[in-house]
Amino acid sequence: YEKLHEIGEVEEGVEYVCVTDNESLKSDTWTIVVDHELDGKGVFDKCFSVRYNLFKYCHSDICVRVDGSIGIHKSITPLVDAFVESGDDVCLLIHPYRDNLIVEYNAWLQYRGFPLERAQKHVKFLQSIGYDFNRKGLIQLNFSINKRSKLTDDIDRADLIWCTTRPDLALPVLESVSRNPEDIEMLRQAAGNTAFFPCTYQQNCAALPLALNVNINLWNRKHFDRIFGSETPVPEKMVSFLLKSDWNRIDYPHVVSYLFCPLILMSLAGEGIIGYDPDNGTFDFSGNALHEHLHFHREMYRKLSPYLSDFNEADEIFRKFHNGEIMALNTFSAQLNYGCNMSDCVVTARQMSGRIPAIASYIGIGRNAFSRALAAKAAAIIAGDESSLIAAAFQCNIPANICAAYSKEFLKNMPSGTSALLDMLKSSLMLVDAGDFFIKGKVFADAIGKYIIGDFTYNDVQQYLN
Repeated sequence: YEKLHEIGEVEEGVEYVCVTDNESLKSDTWTIVVDHELDGKGVFDKCFSVRYNLFKYCHSDICVRVDGSIGIHKSITPLVDAFVESGDDVCLLIHPYRDNLIVEYNAWLQYRGFPLERAQKHVKFLQSIGYDFNRKGLIQLNFSINKRSKLTDDIDRADLIWCTTRPDLALPVLESVSRNPEDIEMLRQAAGNTAFFPCTYQQNCAALPLALNVNINLWNRKHFDRIFGSETPVPEKMVSFLLKSDWNRIDYPHVVSYLFCPLILMSLAGEGIIGYDPDNGTFDFSGNALHEHLHFHREMYRKLSPYLSDFNEADEIFRKFHNGEIMALNTFSAQLNYGCNMSDCVVTARQMSGRIPAIASYIGIGRNAFSRALAAKAAAIIAGDESSLIAAAFQCNIPANICAAYSKEFLKNMPSGTSALLDMLKSSLMLVDAGDFFIKGKVFADAIGKYIIGDFTYNDVQQYLN
C-alpha cells in the first residue's frame, strides 16, 4: 500500500513511529513498531486499524499521522502549533484534487486497478441509502492531526457501540456493551419479533447481532467437476477429502488455506484432526493425521508462493481462483467480496459439536450511554429487517437477521450451497469462540505457520505443540 519515506528534517523531542507488519523493514529516521495484530488482515483493514487507533502506538498527546505516498520533508511544528491554537480535537485534509466520490472511484479504477464490480457495488449501496452525489466535499485520508482525549481513550461514553467477538483486533469487543438488565430489556422490547440466528443470541448484554463472518470452504466448481466428477458431493472436510486423491502431482490445482495460520488451526479442529474443547479453550494435538495435513498445506504454499509477490493479497488469490489456478480456498465469508463469480463457486461449512466457527459483529448500548432509550431504538432499527435487507444486497458476510439472510437480495450474490450454510447456522447452538484460535492458540499457530513456510521441521512443531 505504501512506501516508507525517510524524514527530511528530524526534530528533537518528536517521536517518529512507523507501524508495520513487516519484520524486515528498517529505517534510519523512524522507530519501527511491528504489530502482529495486523497479520492476516487485508491491506485496507490494516490501514484503518492503525488510522483509528493512533494512541495505541504513540505516547504523546498530539499525533500527526501520514500514510500512503506522503512524506515529511520539513518541520511539522508549525502545523502542530496551529492545531493546538485552534482548540480542535482533529484536523483533516481537504482533498487537493477531487471533490466527490464518483470522481474518486474513477481515479481508483484508473490508477489503482480497483475492480469495477466493487466500485459499482459501493455506488449502488450509496444510492440505496439516499446519498446525494451532487454534494461536494472530499477528505484526503492520508493525513490527520489528532488530540488524545476522552473520546480517543475511552469508549464508555458512546450511546451505540459496534463491536465484535474477535478480541485480537483493535476494535471494541462485546464486553464493551452494557450489562444493565434494564438496558437488555429495553433493547429486547425495541427489537420485538425480529428473528436472529440462535447462535448469535447474547443473554447477558444489551446488544443485537449484525453479521456473521463464517469459516467456509470455497470450491471452484468447474475444477471440482473435472477432477472428481459432477456426481460427487462437495465435501465439508476439504483437506481430508483431498488427501485421498492424487493431490501431489505436478498439474494438480493449488489449494489455499487463507488468510492466516489461526484459520488453519480452526480448520484442523473443524476436520477433527486436532481436538478442541470450546468450553475450556484447549487443544489436543495427539491425532495421527496432523503431520499429513500440515504437509499438505506446506506443499500447497510451496507450489503457489512463487507466483505471488505477497501471499496475503486477497485480490491476487481470488484472481487465480477464478482463472482456475486455485481449486479450493479455506477462508472466511467476508473474503467473498473480492469479485467472486458466484455461479462458478460452491461453498461448504461445518459445525464443531453443535457450534459454528464464526466471528460475529453486534450493535449495542454503551455502558454509560446518555440516551439509553434512543440508543435501544436506533440499535433495533440498524439490526432490524428493513435495514438488514438493504445491507444484504451489498455484503458477503452472513446477515445475523434471518429474514435478510434468506432473502433473494442476499442469496443472489452468494455461491451455490449458501442455503445449506444458512440451515447449518439455524441449527447451531453457539458460536465457536474465535478468540481461542486467535489468542490462546497463537503460539501453536505461529509454529504451524513456520512449518508451512519451511522455517520449522515437524520435530520443531511437535516441541511447540507438546
